[in-house]
Amino acid sequence: MRHRSSPDSKPKEYGSVHADEVLPLALLRQRLGWGRAAATEAQRHGLRTIQLGKQKFVIGRDLIQFLRTVSARQRKGSEEAVETRPAPPPRTAPNIPRLQQQIQFLTEIDKLKQVLRRTWLLDQSRYENDAEHSWHIAVAAMLFVEYADDPKLDVLRVIKMLLIHDLVEIDAGDTYAYDEKACLDQAEREQKAAGRIFGLLPPDQAAEFRGLWDEFEARQTPEARYAVAMDRFQPLLHNYLTNGRAWLDHAVTSDRVFVRNSPVGEGAPLLGKYAEDLIRDAVAKGYLAE
Repeated sequence: MRHRSSPDSKPKEYGSVHADEVLPLALLRQRLGWGRAAATEAQRHGLRTIQLGKQKFVIGRDLIQFLRTVSARQRKGSEEAVETRPAPPPRTAPNIPRLQQQIQFLTEIDKLKQVLRRTWLLDQSRYENDAEHSWHIAVAAMLFVEYADDPKLDVLRVIKMLLIHDLVEIDAGDTYAYDEKACLDQAEREQKAAGRIFGLLPPDQAAEFRGLWDEFEARQTPEARYAVAMDRFQPLLHNYLTNGRAWLDHAVTSDRVFVRNSPVGEGAPLLGKYAEDLIRDAVAKGYLAE
């Protein structure tokens, strides 16, 4: 129902709302500051006007009827909206077997935190573990990317490689770089471990993770060379900053350290030169046997 005005008269005005104006109830209440119940209550007490802020509203049947009409239309519109609202699409059931495989993999790689390396923490309180090493070099890859041999390389791919490159050591163990005997069957042990650990994943992710690991090992792409540079540079820096403790414990000589760290220069030339200077300074300071 809508109030109509004669052609020769202006619509009745109550405060800032015209009596022939149809508004959503929420907006009406915002503009008037009160609703139908307030108007009825005011009339019951014989009030002719209501002062709200700077506005004065006349109480009368026209305004009450107007509010009732708006309220009724508002309810009807809400009911029609509910009736015509499309049903929500059915939820896709989660792929539980896939999720279970991913959870199994995630819990399995927690074991990486238990694999100790031969690198001392900088406070020399204990050996670093593989998880700490992987995190540290992933951050280094972000930090030093400007020194990469190819600055336009995919640094996210590098970080992925670094985060998973040592997962095989859950089965194969950490092979000390300067233990020649242990290095003889390292590749065989790690290949076998890669098959089992990455095989825990759903097939598509298993292929992706294994591909990243193989790429890292092959060192043929700019990303892999830079990733290997980070993997070699971080323990070198730790050994230098711990006064060569691990080198001295295992009677490592400088010629072997130079060979071990040559890949740093392949992936990040400036860091490679810096690494060489560290090795020379370590020898001069007695941290490393010549």
